[in-house]
Amino acid sequence: MIPVYITDYIQNPTIEQEILGKILDYEHRTEAEVLLVWHQKIDKKYIDDYENLKGIVRYGVGYDSIDI
Repeated sequence: MIPVYITDYIQNPTIEQEILGKILDYEHRTEAEVLLVWHQKIDKKYIDDYENLKGIVRYGVGYDSIDI
């Protein structure tokens, strides 16, 4: 199972829930493998907390808030 965590802002993730089902997690867990990001600043320190991280999906455009 690939746990997916929404980092911020999305209050009612209806579409995400329909698509991801049980792998969508609403609580901050560092076991997450995928982050769905809106405005959260994703720097190296933030990324280092997730040992299993495989991907980051940014809502909207750009990736300036993600430390690549």
